[in-house]
Order: sequence, then C-alpha cells, then structure tokens
Amino acid sequence: EADFQATLDMIRRVGFESSFSFKYSDRPGVAAARMKPKVSEEVAAARLEHLQNLQNTLTKDCLEKCVGTLTVVLIEGPSRKQDAGALSWRGRDPAGRTVNLAHDGGADLTGKMVPVRLVEAKKHSLVGEKAGASW
Repeated sequence: EADFQATLDMIRRVGFESSFSFKYSDRPGVAAARMKPKVSEEVAAARLEHLQNLQNTLTKDCLEKCVGTLTVVLIEGPSRKQDAGALSWRGRDPAGRTVNLAHDGGADLTGKMVPVRLVEAKKHSLVGEKAGASW
C-alpha cells in the first residue's frame, strides 16, 4: 500500500498531462511474477480506478489552462464527431494534444497548419476556433 501511495504522490508532483494505466498481470519470465504475496483482483481494480480518477483530474486541469491561448494545430483529418452545419477537423498542437475545430470554409484542411484559439476543454481534448489563415 505504501508503494501505491508513493506512486500517487509522484503522479501528483509530476502532474502528468496523460497516462496509460493498466492493472498488473504476471508475465512469464519477469521477476515480479515470482513475488509474494499477490495483490487481490479487487485491490488491483480499486487502485487502478483511484489512479485513473487522479489522472483524469490532472488532465482536466492541464487542458483547462490551455483555454484562451493561441496555438498552431496540424490537422490530421475530419473529426470523429461532426456537428450539424459545419465540418469539424481534428489535429494536434505542438504538445501532442488533440484539438477539434469547426471550419465551414469548404477547403480540406488535412495536412495544413492552422492557427487556433482554444475555447473549451473536454475530457481528453480541446476545442478551438480558427484564428488565421492556414498554410
């Protein structure tokens, strides 16, 4: 339990913007597979949920700090979710964050760099508005 609490403390100190976390499972040939006693499935599930809740809070805080700023987004293609009336595009900012923006100009923005004002933080992404000419 102390190791898990130390892990949570480290995550808080570092302030990771995102993480990929999974329950531990034994792997053949790995020294940890021979360690005793094992953590129960229930404890492992509860710890994972706690860690992911902490990470969700850190992610939200980080994304909310971006709102109101200007950035440049490399457009990867159309957004997975489309709003009625305007084509939405999805891309990445220089820090690798996903940014979605509506653009009804008709032009395909895939592969373009677009100046964007970030206007909203979602759970794992940002929403922006085009703030200048793309190149």
